[in-house]
Amino acid sequence: MFATEARSYIESLIQIQKKIRGKGYNRVDQSLINECLVTLETLLKAWHYSTNELMAKFWISHRTEIRFLIPTNSYKGFKALMVHFEYLDKDSKTYKPVNQLITS
Repeated sequence: MFATEARSYIESLIQIQKKIRGKGYNRVDQSLINECLVTLETLLKAWHYSTNELMAKFWISHRTEIRFLIPTNSYKGFKALMVHFEYLDKDSKTYKPVNQLITS
């Protein structure tokens, strides 16, 4: 299910960035990374995004922030994280928001 997989992936990226930061490593754009961490973590805690359509909308709206959380290519899991990101990014485009309008 897209919603579960995407949420798990984003939460993994958040944990990886926290671990990297805890070891004292900083990127040139570290302040941007910190903003992305706060934004994504806050939104994931506040909202459930339990359906594929809601998570796809979230992904599309925040794909840039999600991408920024992927560590640099010197990180040993960089390639796997990028492949997974591209897979989820492509998958997010297959879900269309359900129109809730009811006409009589």
